[in-house]
Amino acid sequence: MKFISTLLLCFTLLACSSTTVHLYSRYLSTDEISTIENKLTDLGFNVETNMLAFPDEVKQSVLVYSPFVENEQSLNTVIDSVSALGWKLSNSQMLKEGNHWYIKNNVGLFLVPEGARTHDIIAMQDLSNTYQSKDCKSVGQITLNSDASYTMSFEKSFNILIHNRTDFMKGNWKITAFPYVELKSLNNEWFFYFKIQSSKIVDNIGEVNIVELIPENNYTVLPKCKFAYGQRS
Repeated sequence: MKFISTLLLCFTLLACSSTTVHLYSRYLSTDEISTIENKLTDLGFNVETNMLAFPDEVKQSVLVYSPFVENEQSLNTVIDSVSALGWKLSNSQMLKEGNHWYIKNNVGLFLVPEGARTHDIIAMQDLSNTYQSKDCKSVGQITLNSDASYTMSFEKSFNILIHNRTDFMKGNWKITAFPYVELKSLNNEWFFYFKIQSSKIVDNIGEVNIVELIPENNYTVLPKCKFAYGQRS
């Protein structure tokens, strides 16, 4: 099964160390992270949390582990522990998920709340990225934050073009009806609507997944601006 991710992770630990659980917490609440982390720590695991993007095809909770785990029983302990907390792991996979590699004594734990990631819905966490301008009169970017806020930034010359208006550059965003995203400024004077468009390109290194924000209108302050984010397979 092929999985895609944003980064190549390579964890090297001493052979005598405890099993380290890398908890992918992108879809978890603060309380859920704390509960899982405390549970596993109490059982003697080292727990490292991160907010990294999930491989594209990980739709359900899954455990990824190294073939060099010193104590194979630790795999069952992790599975049983998270199951007791209400998390059902769909399967487990040795060594690799996409470009997430686990060597020595490491376990990758991807937890996905039910319905958070389906084939026809994109969760807000999946869109929480920084998108670079494309086909725009000025170089800039839009960052969609996981707390539903957004920020924009552009080259200094762009402010002159738009008569020094900057109040549209901060606000809140939401998915209105997939695949559309609404951005609303803090002062409620600016509204932007973008269509989410996904595609793949292949270069000399490999495959890149592209997510573009395509404007629904030719906005005065964002003339013909598209914004794109890419993650390498």
